[in-house]
Amino acid sequence: MNEDMMTEAERASKLAEPAANDTPTRGKGVFYVHTLGCQMNVHDSERIAGVLEADGYVPATEEQYLNHDIDLIVMNTCAVRENAAERMYGTIGLWAELKRERPNLQIAVGGCMAQLDREKIAKKAPWVDAVFGTKNIGSLPQLLDQARIEGHAQVKVQEELNYFPSQLPTDRASKVSSWVAISVGCNNTCTFCIVPTTRGKEHDRRPGDILAEIRQCVDEGAKEVTLLGQNVNSYGRGLDEDVDFAELLRKVNAIPGDFRIRFMTSHPKDASCKLFDTIASHNKICNQFHLPFQSGNDRVLKAMNRHYTREEYLKLAHYGREIMPDLVLTSDVIVGFPGESDEDFEQTLDIVRRVGYIQAFSFKYSKRPGTPAALMPEQVEEKIKRQRLDILQELLSGMQLKFNRECLGKTMPVLFEYKGRRAGQLVGRTPYMQNIHVEIGKEFLNQIVDIKVTEAATSSLSGACTTLNNKAS
Repeated sequence: MNEDMMTEAERASKLAEPAANDTPTRGKGVFYVHTLGCQMNVHDSERIAGVLEADGYVPATEEQYLNHDIDLIVMNTCAVRENAAERMYGTIGLWAELKRERPNLQIAVGGCMAQLDREKIAKKAPWVDAVFGTKNIGSLPQLLDQARIEGHAQVKVQEELNYFPSQLPTDRASKVSSWVAISVGCNNTCTFCIVPTTRGKEHDRRPGDILAEIRQCVDEGAKEVTLLGQNVNSYGRGLDEDVDFAELLRKVNAIPGDFRIRFMTSHPKDASCKLFDTIASHNKICNQFHLPFQSGNDRVLKAMNRHYTREEYLKLAHYGREIMPDLVLTSDVIVGFPGESDEDFEQTLDIVRRVGYIQAFSFKYSKRPGTPAALMPEQVEEKIKRQRLDILQELLSGMQLKFNRECLGKTMPVLFEYKGRRAGQLVGRTPYMQNIHVEIGKEFLNQIVDIKVTEAATSSLSGACTTLNNKAS
């Protein structure tokens, strides 16, 4: 999963609307959740907020947040890249000063870094009150209560998943765009990835529970539902029901209501022509497919333990485009993996050119302790990784701008989710995940509206309203 694909709105933690009366309650305490990481982390933060509210805590308003009028700060951490620990300790270090000003302030650290560095966090940052892992979000209120009683950090990190996180209460950051987890954990063993260590083995959620949650989201006004999993394509293999991911998509598409469907993230080794056929034949599923290829060289792919070749990947992409001419592909790419030569890197660039991604999120290889790749010989120099990343990103930016310009004059259904920086401006997303800025009345917020694209830049579009669209894309 990719944090760089997320909009600022998605990354931002939810702040409550100001109370209608003059005497807002603080309940058990006013809290703020600070989220680092991918879409799964954002969804976990919604669960954290739900658990806290169920226990009597109250989410902070924007004014309370800006004035530091907060009783509890929760950091939900990420461990995907090398600088994750630096980012975490840097941020909670700033909060130490805030705690000196407000001695009763509680600080909790959860998520993937907490799963990895549980005891280290408590020792290195003694002002932290609670440390909890990815599999025990529901324990947070109890840990905070115990910390008040005992006066020192409470640490609880479970290795085994005892309940599916969706059983927990949730406070969704958006009522119009909903995350719905279909699985947690991952059974793949990519040599560069720490996720299986932090999230554990894949556990699939029963289809009936997934569909019930989506129906509830749609009933509550959701216009877009994103199915989440570390590898959605492997869904169903751990169930005693005869259902795979393509079949699940068909069942979701059959739910009544005007909403569109997205999913992430996919692994190419488990993608199939059947999945592309399903997307092509069901009207609510967006024709945008995030399919990480990581490297264009077969030897590097084998060292990554990805279980597909460049030709197999290209064959999949070609099939998707053949049956869906309007299909757009996005991806993840790693440069500078151990042993990657200049020739290997050129093959990666070749994949990018041949597929023509509208977006691809690119990274320098990041050594993560405990992963096989961290011990591999022929580690690529940082200078070379930086040079390759610059070349790749220039190519990708040109492709993104080209695609955005090709959208000029086209009319697209846009889901408006938040206000823009200028008065009278709303910001929405096209079916292709492009951000678009439009001067339009606030009454269209949380609606799908037909918008004609009038301007195109590399990272965003501008447009003008045509007519309200009540159909899913």
